[in-house]
Amino acid sequence: PPSSTRRAAAAWLGPRLGRGRVRAVTGDRAWLQAMLAVEAALAAASADSGLLSHDDARAIADACDADRFDAVAIGRDATASGNPVPPLVRELTAAVGPPADAHVHRGATSQDVLDSAAMLVARAALDVVVEDLAAAADAAVHEDVDAIAHRCHDFGQHPQGSGHAVELTAAVIRHDNGVRASID
Repeated sequence: PPSSTRRAAAAWLGPRLGRGRVRAVTGDRAWLQAMLAVEAALAAASADSGLLSHDDARAIADACDADRFDAVAIGRDATASGNPVPPLVRELTAAVGPPADAHVHRGATSQDVLDSAAMLVARAALDVVVEDLAAAADAAVHEDVDAIAHRCHDFGQHPQGSGHAVELTAAVIRHDNGVRASID
């Protein structure tokens, strides 16, 4: 894989879209892989509709691995068109080769690919955020309940107060209130 793919975190977006674990699923490589996933899905749907052969769709999908592409170069070349899809499509078309290369990106606009990739990136980020919130809520439940119990027993009382509210909040976060289901 091109060594610049590993440096790509600073090429397009840098740290602007996330920190911690979210950064890994919203960085340049994640966007690149999401756009490639859209191209692979487009090829598969086109094959299912009889617009190209399943072999051609497989050839396109097989080439849709972000590690095969130079994210820095794609980011640099994106300045000419205003988005990374045209240079990515050029690189993907070259990677696929004939005869399947004639079907790369057929039936989609750059905006289609960007919008769909944005939803894939958002979904991945949501999964990480919900996991982190659930872990934080669980930690808060244990810390808060223990602290409240300790303080209450020091004064001869039974634990009450915010512990129940923290437990309820944690349960809501763990259930995620259908947020993920609404974007599936």
